[in-house]
Amino acid sequence: MPNEAPIQVKTKLRIFSGLPSLVLYFCVFFILLVFFMLSSNFVPLRGVEVELPRTGGRFLYTSRNYVVTIDKDSRIYFNDAAVSGAAELKRQLSESLNTRGFQPDKERVIIRCDVHAPLTVVAEVLAVAEELNVNALFMSAGPARGRTTSFTEPES
Repeated sequence: MPNEAPIQVKTKLRIFSGLPSLVLYFCVFFILLVFFMLSSNFVPLRGVEVELPRTGGRFLYTSRNYVVTIDKDSRIYFNDAAVSGAAELKRQLSESLNTRGFQPDKERVIIRCDVHAPLTVVAEVLAVAEELNVNALFMSAGPARGRTTSFTEPES
């Protein structure tokens, strides 16, 4: 054995020269794109236009949102339908909660109020949410955009 010569193996492999294939990069890109699209939250926006105040916070969406909009003329809208006042809002919100099966941890009232809406009307809406034991969230615009938002009714 000590007199044996080492075995030399010839391979047919060659050193690759040139650009790598971009197919793998495109595959990874589209997989990440699909992943981020599926993991993002989509909440349909509703149709009453208001000018929202500017804040630096983020708005979190959940599965059961009821939208109350207050415009600059103190008109109250519940899911884009005009209501006559806080008592009518309480009745409609209570009916909606009862038809869907009230779950306190998932129910939220999103309050969209115009910058120029009176605070008394906002306080009335907050009182209705508190009476019905529903969480209330304020929606505001981001700091960079200077336009009004338009919300549309989701398709069932």
